[in-house]
Amino acid sequence: MLYGIVLMVMTSNSDGTIHIDVKAGFISTILSAGFHVELAGGHYSPDVIHAKVTKIQSQIPAGVSITLNSLYINPHQFTFQLSLWQEMR
Repeated sequence: MLYGIVLMVMTSNSDGTIHIDVKAGFISTILSAGFHVELAGGHYSPDVIHAKVTKIQSQIPAGVSITLNSLYINPHQFTFQLSLWQEMR
């Protein structure tokens, strides 16, 4: 159990959760089913991150968390991701 829910590991590269063709509904369905999903941090713009998280939030029950992942590989990307994530908290 992780976070009090069943752990299901969905392996993928960033494209599995951030690619424009991966609909927020896919992530929302997994979260709504009681599983944990880590949303990859490879988003390239603050608008894309905010839009995707907002869409996911509108499709999941209250109290279900969204985990965002980031690596400090691209300083520009990390800078806007960190400040945006703090704002969305």
